[in-house]
Amino acid sequence: MENYQYVNIDLPIKKIAKIRILENPIKKLIEDIEIKDIMPNVLIYEISIYDKKKPNYNNIFGTVKILITSYYGLRDGLWKEIPDFIEYIIVERNIYINNKNNLDFIIFENEKRQKEIIEDLIEEKKINECDINGRTVLWIACYFKMSVAIKLIDRISDEVINKWDCYKRTALYLACKNNMTDVAIKLIDRMSDEAINKISCIGKTALWWACEQNMSKVAIKLIDITSKVAINYSIETTNYITRNGITKIRYTSLTLLIYCCKNKMEDVSIKLIDKMCDKNINQYDNYKDTSLNLACKYNMLEVALKLIDRMSDEYINKCNKNKESALYWACKNNMSYVAIKLIDRMSNKAINKWDYINKETALYWTCKNNMIDVAIKLIDRMSDEAINKKSVDNETALNYAIENNIIEVIQKIKN
Repeated sequence: MENYQYVNIDLPIKKIAKIRILENPIKKLIEDIEIKDIMPNVLIYEISIYDKKKPNYNNIFGTVKILITSYYGLRDGLWKEIPDFIEYIIVERNIYINNKNNLDFIIFENEKRQKEIIEDLIEEKKINECDINGRTVLWIACYFKMSVAIKLIDRISDEVINKWDCYKRTALYLACKNNMTDVAIKLIDRMSDEAINKISCIGKTALWWACEQNMSKVAIKLIDITSKVAINYSIETTNYITRNGITKIRYTSLTLLIYCCKNKMEDVSIKLIDKMCDKNINQYDNYKDTSLNLACKYNMLEVALKLIDRMSDEYINKCNKNKESALYWACKNNMSYVAIKLIDRMSNKAINKWDYINKETALYWTCKNNMIDVAIKLIDRMSDEAINKKSVDNETALNYAIENNIIEVIQKIKN
């Protein structure tokens, strides 16, 4: 660690520095980079530094902008968002110059220190104690992904095991976030429903992390316990889209179901669909993919069929940013039964779409995959332009129909 620049400046703020919170300019910058969402209690100050011996206005060395936070704030990712105008960072009475190497070093040193603290507490039989923020020995072990966590679960009291910190993160929440499957399963058996369903300050639950980290076994166990409120909790995201000089705001809701479909968690998705409200079934992600799009894209037949029965016509017709619909993916993945059900629900406009990059239509894929019944249904609904669309490889649906000798489709296209 010799290459890291470690700075510990003697700066007793209360005695030698005049502190004032910067007003609107800094506040606006905080909002722009969303520091408050990552570390709600972060403080940014501008301080004036005086001569220690003569602390008066005639002996000002200059002003600096500082950020005050905690070790936990830094490790949670805050340092990635610290703006360049911050010159120093105060972390639990130590002051560091704001640069990447220093912050990596602080986090490294703190993790080392926390492991030593846990070992001391276990040795002193103080495993049921917690600090003012609700952090227990088990909580810290899960936070830092320590192997000792699984041994602690059997020794900690029920009251302590259900604790959460000031950001409403339980030990289970952290175990799921850090992909600690065995620890999470043991915690589920011991924790209360209230603690299991706790929604953190950033709007995520233990179940959310289990789905995001592709922990199928944990997620299935949690779905049976988690309340409908927590299951249906979605994270609102804001996208700013500028076209022709006009900026529009688009709000999207990232749901558990979308994450499960992205991670190809078929069993979990099936269980979620039964518990999700219609509003969250009918959502799309930042790429404008619905859960149905993703289910067809990853060839999850049962999920796709259940979603077709629950999803509205508007969302069944949705295409993503590349103009790929659920029907497009169903045809590409040879999901004939799904494709036929989709054609009956979709508008002509959606059926006639082709993907933006490869210029391939749903009909193109039905002919390539020899899906005769689907191709015939599509031709009856498609425009001449879409039927004869050439891909980037200069291939058409008719080319593949001829190659596969699909006589009925060939005749229908030519007529």
